Amino acid sequence: MRTQPLCQLQMAKSVRYLCVFACGLLLTAGETPEEVPQPNLQSGTKNRSAATVETRTRSNALDDLLASTPAHGISLDKANQALQSPGAVARLIGTLTTWKDRSQWSNTTLLLGLSGDERAYEALMEFLNRDDSPAAARSRCASTRSWCEPSSRKADSTALERDVYGAKMSVPVALGLLVYQIQQRNQPQSHEVVESAINELKSGSRAKYWKGRIAWAQPGMSPQERAALHTDLSARCIRGLGFTGSSQAKEHLEGLRDHLQRLIAKSAAAGAGETHSHPFVDGYLTSMLPSLVATAETAIARNAAIASGGLRAGYPPAPIQ
Repeated sequence: MRTQPLCQLQMAKSVRYLCVFACGLLLTAGETPEEVPQPNLQSGTKNRSAATVETRTRSNALDDLLASTPAHGISLDKANQALQSPGAVARLIGTLTTWKDRSQWSNTTLLLGLSGDERAYEALMEFLNRDDSPAAARSRCASTRSWCEPSSRKADSTALERDVYGAKMSVPVALGLLVYQIQQRNQPQSHEVVESAINELKSGSRAKYWKGRIAWAQPGMSPQERAALHTDLSARCIRGLGFTGSSQAKEHLEGLRDHLQRLIAKSAAAGAGETHSHPFVDGYLTSMLPSLVATAETAIARNAAIASGGLRAGYPPAPIQ
């Protein structure tokens, strides 16, 4: 039998393959090719860009609130937006430990209270008790070799600067706000923080409680100056209790108001026939007792409003520190 050369066999196979390919083209010529879905890379980029812009907006909102003058107060809506920025609470806690940021401390304390974050409690209590006089601050800067302000004539002062004093005095209200915000989450593990904060405010509403408790009370204070400081702290704690919306706080406030009224009556009776009444009674500065009663009345009303209508119902448009 006659065999075909190898080259002729290969050529025959090639012809058959070309015929099959050509037939396939003819069969599919009238069909619309199926569209293969492609990933929407542009959409993903837009989403990431929008998220980045939103994060920057929230971060800028926090910067704006911290830089604003405390006298302007803090809007709830702006605070809520600012507190959604990543790491907001950690940044606020860090701000409270940085001496060069002390002009922002008043707003920082209130924002920490509004955060409802459990970490805020210890940060606020540590700040309230810490000595932040210029002399103490410079000593800490030297020991940690961190940045500190250049020497000035006030560098060795043991008295608090005005803004720093105001920030310390805003802590009790921040604690009250913190209690309310944490309670809204209704988480059992937060119960201890809530109880600690309420007990601190209840104890602090008594002027005697503050004797020897604050590191920044100057040793050279006269008894009357010290009583005035303790009474001021008590007033701030009374206001703080009003922001909790707590029935426990309400009961304490009502009892305290009645106690203060009895002290006023007692002081008036003791001073009858005398040129001057005693300057302080039960640790309070006597002359401040009437204003304390008014503060307690306002706190009781605010507590009731917040308990029934939420924080916005009792949150004042005016500055609260």
